[in-house]
Amino acid sequence: MVSGWRVEAEMGRAFKALDEDNSGFIEAKELKTLFGRLGIVIDSEEEIKQIISELDKTGSGSISQEDFENWYRGSLFWGTKQQEYQKEQEAADPIDPFDWPDNLRGQVWYIITIPLVMLLWLTLPDVRQPKRQGVKFAVAGFLGSIFWIGMFSFCMVEWATIVSNSIRVPIAVAGLTVLAAGTSVPDLLSSVIVAKQGEGDMAVSSSIGSNIFDVLVGLPLPWLCFTLSRGKDVEVRAESLGLSIIVLVFMLVAVITTVKACNWRMTRMMGYSMFVLYVVFVVQDLLRQLPRGNPTVNMNF
Repeated sequence: MVSGWRVEAEMGRAFKALDEDNSGFIEAKELKTLFGRLGIVIDSEEEIKQIISELDKTGSGSISQEDFENWYRGSLFWGTKQQEYQKEQEAADPIDPFDWPDNLRGQVWYIITIPLVMLLWLTLPDVRQPKRQGVKFAVAGFLGSIFWIGMFSFCMVEWATIVSNSIRVPIAVAGLTVLAAGTSVPDLLSSVIVAKQGEGDMAVSSSIGSNIFDVLVGLPLPWLCFTLSRGKDVEVRAESLGLSIIVLVFMLVAVITTVKACNWRMTRMMGYSMFVLYVVFVVQDLLRQLPRGNPTVNMNF
């Protein structure tokens, strides 16, 4: 079973991470370091020796890899990890758009999403199929995904503009709230999925990488296509660009300071702080972008 192999591999990586001196055994000093990382303070050497004696079945005075694996297989981690990997394996199976769900909720969602699913199923290669796991299918899937993201983004911007004009909401408000949140939801979902798998670095890198891609590819590529097809430069209009850069640098410093104050851990207080910073950024940006003389900004008290 694939899930069993993955748990075995993770178990081996866990033992190597604990065996800092690569001696093939987890000794008292290394075990004490582990508890310290978990926030558990054990000052007594007797407690460490007692824990080692409970796991040490060979009487060597330390925890061998065999002892660690036997303990791991009998712990709750083994069953939990197997269930997680089994769900991931089921999610990674090839999509069958003609698979009718059994429950009512799934059937309603199937009817809503079937046009989009069929469109992507017909135009993008499913690289999860064994016969389509080559490099050429991966490249085709990547380029096709970029194409559809561009098409969906274009439609989303156009529809948001129409709706904003219809309900008399400034486009800046829609772009800074609805569109920004809509484009960030995929990053949020992907980051949550990999974070639950224990890949915290990948979760953070995904959020940073998506913004770098937007700046270095999402903006320059359409401008390049425009200049090549029209033979003239693209005029980018941006008022108070210098002030926007200053605000951006300030927000970056505030984010890094907040993370450092939380000891580089994602705590609840850190989440509240990030939310407050986002509200401050949105309010100041809206006040700067709304047209002058707008009653939203100039209120008579």
